[in-house]
Amino acid sequence: MPSSVSTSIVFISSIAVAVIVAGLILFVGYIWGHRPVPVVLPTPYCQGGQVKFQLQNQGTAPLDLSKVKINGVTVCGSDTLAPGETAICNYDAGDSCPTRLVVDVEGVGSFIITVTQTG
Repeated sequence: MPSSVSTSIVFISSIAVAVIVAGLILFVGYIWGHRPVPVVLPTPYCQGGQVKFQLQNQGTAPLDLSKVKINGVTVCGSDTLAPGETAICNYDAGDSCPTRLVVDVEGVGSFIITVTQTG
């Protein structure tokens, strides 16, 4: 086999490998960038121990509302929230209204909300 043919085969193989690696890098970047981003809209409030707040998905992937919890309790139902959609969430805080709560979103993270007491 002439050396120019082997050089061509090596060159073409190198290009093919580079294209495959670049494709994998782009795919992984897309997957990491394609995620839900839950945001609590102003203003969470509490009346008689019942906390209510609106949660909006500002990400690029659906958000499973059954994964939104306060103290281990699902507070937003079990639907799926598409990007840009908003849901009303409720939490029974008992006899008193808290001023702050930690909202845990499985697979996404946790954040603190400040609660306004009304009536």
